[in-house]
Formats: sequence, C-alpha cells, structure tokens
Amino acid sequence: MSADALRLGMILPSSNTVVEPVACEMVAALAPTLPASVHFSRFALTAVQVADPAAAYYDSGALLGAARLLADARCHAICWNGSAGGLVGFARDRRLCDEIRAATGSAATTSSLAILDALRAARARTFGLVTLNPPAMNRTILASFAAEGFTGIASTDRDDIADNFAMAAVGAAEIAAAVRRCARDRPDAVVIYGTNTRGAALAGPLSRELGLPVLDSVAMGVIGAVRVAGRDAAALARWLPP
Repeated sequence: MSADALRLGMILPSSNTVVEPVACEMVAALAPTLPASVHFSRFALTAVQVADPAAAYYDSGALLGAARLLADARCHAICWNGSAGGLVGFARDRRLCDEIRAATGSAATTSSLAILDALRAARARTFGLVTLNPPAMNRTILASFAAEGFTGIASTDRDDIADNFAMAAVGAAEIAAAVRRCARDRPDAVVIYGTNTRGAALAGPLSRELGLPVLDSVAMGVIGAVRVAGRDAAALARWLPP
C-alpha cells in the first residue's frame, strides 16, 4: 500500500470484538477507489455500566492516550468508535475531538457524532433506539439525543447483560427483531447504538425493508472517519440507508 493511502484510526474498548472486523471489511470495500488501511488502539473497559464514564474514559486521559498511540501511525483521522457519548453528553465527545486534534494533528470524530450528522442529513426528528443496555442507561442516552433535538419515540433494551464482551454474542436475528419493533412506531430513523453490537450488516438491508434510515454506530464511526479525513465514503453505500 502506498505511503499516501488513507489511514484511519479506531479507538475501542478492550472488551470489544465487533469494531475491528467491521472496520476491516468496510475499509476493504474502499480499496477499488480509495486505498486505505485501518488501525486500532484499545483502553480498559469490560463492564456495561460504569459509575462515571466521563471520569473513567474521558477525563482520565484513557481515550486521549489511545489517540496519541494512533498518531504514531500517522492516521489521517481518528475515531472514538464507542457509544459513551450518549452517557456523558455529546458536548463531551466534541471536546474530545478538539483534544485529539490538538494532541495529534489528525482529524477526529466519534461514532455518536457521526450518527448525529447522519440523522441531520436524513432530516430525522424522531428515532427508535436499539441497544443491549439496561433501561436506565437508555434513559440517559435518550436525554442526550433530546438535547440535540432528536426525540426517541421507541426503544429496546436488555437488563440481563453486565459484561460488555457478552454483548457481541447477541445474534443478528435478535438485533433485527428489535429494529423492526422500534419501526412499528414509525420513527424517522432507527439507531442501533452500541459498538459491541452486531448491527452493521443489518443497517442497509433493514433500511430498504422498512423504508426508513437504520444507522449502526460501528458503521457510522468508520464512515464518519472517512468523511472527516476529507474523503468520499460513497463506496460504503451498503452500510448506509439508500
């Protein structure tokens, strides 16, 4: 691969097993028109619920430290491909991007901010939220989206998963059923939110089946990174609503 190929950096939790294979598949899809590679940096996270995620991930320097390691690979764009922004508020994700840019010189985004951009592009005002989180976490996430002008009118959750690693074991059929359940309330869009959730391959097909945008946070993180790097993400259309 040439030295001027696009290099994307992904920050992910240590217990995540979904981001890497999805990101690699998506970057391979870019290859015919855009030579690219993807690189990963982890920080410690195993539990679903953390008492103070802002302190644990953001203010502790864990995320920024992971970004600095990716800067050693001279990544053109760095993405925090995790969904903690919904718990701490999206303003904190924006501040993290400012911190990453200042520390590394790379463009920066997060999966959450990429989802917000996609909702705005779709002119969505209401949405359904599909997660594997406990109900209390969903309430916090819905409030964060509401602060950005998006009203959650349907949501699904799980109250029996305490280990982030276990989220990746939930099969595509269950995720698809949850999306269809949210779609019954006719939101403007459905968001699959959680980057250890296997929703990326479902987003395009379910968007066509249901006639509304279905956005997966892992896929949107990769697409957002391509876009903030100033490159065309058209080759990733199968992970996007039609």
